[in-house]
Amino acid sequence: MRNYTTMAFLKKPFQGHLPLDKLKDLILVARGEENPDLTLHNVSLVNVLTREIEENQSVLIKHGQIAAVLDASSLASYPKATTHVDLNEAYLAPSFIDSHVHFESSMLTLTNFANAVLPHGTGLVVIDPHEITNVLGSEILRFLSKEIKQLPLDIYMEVPSCVPAAIGLETPANEVTSQTIANLFDDPEIDVQALAELMNYPGVLFGANEILQRILVTRSRGFIVEGHAPGLTRGDLNAYIAAGVISDHESVSPVEGLEKLRRGMTLQIRDGSVASDLKRLVTGLLEHKLNDWSKCVFASDDRHPDDLLNQGHIDHTITKAINLGLDPLLALQIATINAAKHLHLDHFLGSISPGKWANMVAFSKLETIKVTHVFYQGLQVVKNEKLIMQSQPLPFPKQYLNTVALPEYQKKDVILKFDSKSVQESSVKVKIIGAIEKSLLTTTILDNVQVDQNNVFIPDTSKDYLPILVVDRHHNVLRNGKGIVHGFGIKQGAIGSTIAHDTHNIVVTGSDYESIVTAINKLKEQKGGIVVTQHTRVLASLPLPFGGLLSTNPITETANLLSQVREATETIGCKFHNPEMTLAFMALPVIPELKITDKGIVDVNKFQLTSLTVSSG
Repeated sequence: MRNYTTMAFLKKPFQGHLPLDKLKDLILVARGEENPDLTLHNVSLVNVLTREIEENQSVLIKHGQIAAVLDASSLASYPKATTHVDLNEAYLAPSFIDSHVHFESSMLTLTNFANAVLPHGTGLVVIDPHEITNVLGSEILRFLSKEIKQLPLDIYMEVPSCVPAAIGLETPANEVTSQTIANLFDDPEIDVQALAELMNYPGVLFGANEILQRILVTRSRGFIVEGHAPGLTRGDLNAYIAAGVISDHESVSPVEGLEKLRRGMTLQIRDGSVASDLKRLVTGLLEHKLNDWSKCVFASDDRHPDDLLNQGHIDHTITKAINLGLDPLLALQIATINAAKHLHLDHFLGSISPGKWANMVAFSKLETIKVTHVFYQGLQVVKNEKLIMQSQPLPFPKQYLNTVALPEYQKKDVILKFDSKSVQESSVKVKIIGAIEKSLLTTTILDNVQVDQNNVFIPDTSKDYLPILVVDRHHNVLRNGKGIVHGFGIKQGAIGSTIAHDTHNIVVTGSDYESIVTAINKLKEQKGGIVVTQHTRVLASLPLPFGGLLSTNPITETANLLSQVREATETIGCKFHNPEMTLAFMALPVIPELKITDKGIVDVNKFQLTSLTVSSG
């Protein structure tokens, strides 16, 4: 297997064409006057421009770009290619595009993420690296830009817009301001193309100067502003779009999605490991008989390593959409040319046509996408479903592996103790976070919980009322927010993680305080990751030392350890399939309804901190 460590690809293909001499070569190949570098022969061409299959076609490639698409019978009159590949009537489509993903959710470095998605036909990913930026600061974008250059995958990197996600509601490790954003756009060594999802939609709606300035510095440079608009409708939706935001991946119902389409937004149909809205949106829009799907694209948002390994990436989403009743050619349009148009890249990517970069995938069945061959800039990177060119990770600074800074925790530091004024007959009325599997949303439960003689909350596994903590792991101080959560179903033990969107402090919940303390201290010891504990025992762990978010191992090893963690969560009685990811979103204070940070409980609807207890008045 060859590797790409020393290779440098022509990146930012959407910012420039071939130089003059190579452009002339491309024209000569198209006219049959010069040899192509590569010919793909005998293909069933998936034409996403006209939504049809062109049988018995040949594609001629020169300098990484498509020179010509011809009927195979015409090939005899053209000079022979340096490399000739007969695809035996396989379907040939443009490489697939993921319009919005946090690669950190794969728990892999960017290079290992690329190695994982390439065999599934992914040719372009739009990354919002705000997870790792929250931990390591905006300088990480310089490192990622270097990494991107050696990958056989187009990566459209966006500047994180909300680091932290909610100013004043949590204690961040880093901050990205409008001036930071301007500097990143203007830095020639940092390869960024847009402003990533503007999660602070209340800041937009209420006209916060700093938030609006982030939009202005982006649009003044000709870049797009991506959105995050859960539940926005009517006047609020109009205001958000009017401010300059052009997309959204948070729609959970066809009614919501349709309104956003009608108002000109790109609807990013999400199919992620934690949140998947694909079935509801596709089924609902089909029932509505949507006439024009051109503003619909696919997005994974968050895709975990085991799902990437066992299910796939956008190829899996396309197949699911087809099984829901979407026409296969329409599904392929959504995954290719629609996304390219949204990103203003359709002059360079998204279709198999002259002048486009030769990023293509081959598969044998139209209804079930199983990729067999992948080409990137005219080079074959996947053959017979196997990655044949492996990218090697770049060396990274040692400080990236040392980001968990907190004191050793003791039981007294994690107990949830109430003020005596709140206690009435050994109970306290509180606001409980209602966790929902496969959803980023939560509910607010108002109920009484029991306390002991010292006014300490007694975890109640019969009602599934468990303590939950968010612990500052960035500043080496003893600071945490405490609350109560319902839904995880843990009977005996705890789950803890340094993945806690988006500030990525430690988030932990469990049936008893001893297990919670064990989890926190184990996370400190292994420099981040996920752990499952039972009293003083560690049942399973997945170390994620790179920023406390990423493994330095390939996908197979990472997925295997994650599988062990999942098995351990079942052992302690947890009901959720992906409890560590559901747990991670308990700390995200920009998605309703009730969340928790290191500062305490957050009422997201009011976008403010709130008390844990319910006033008797």
